[in-house]
Amino acid sequence: MKAVISDILGHGNEKAMLPGQLEAQAAALSAKHGGLLFTRAEVDAFKHIAQEAGVKFDEGALKTVDV
Repeated sequence: MKAVISDILGHGNEKAMLPGQLEAQAAALSAKHGGLLFTRAEVDAFKHIAQEAGVKFDEGALKTVDV
């Protein structure tokens, strides 16, 4: 399997992405930081939805990480 993947990603395809690669990288980052990661836009959307629903949303309780 390793040889096949090396062959696929070689010969000018070094920047190609394998199926599921983005998902695997996101899962690894989530595990590294101890939870799901959200963009600023996603947090803002959560905040907006919470306001519309009348639910308290404490943005300050969220941990910030740089990736």
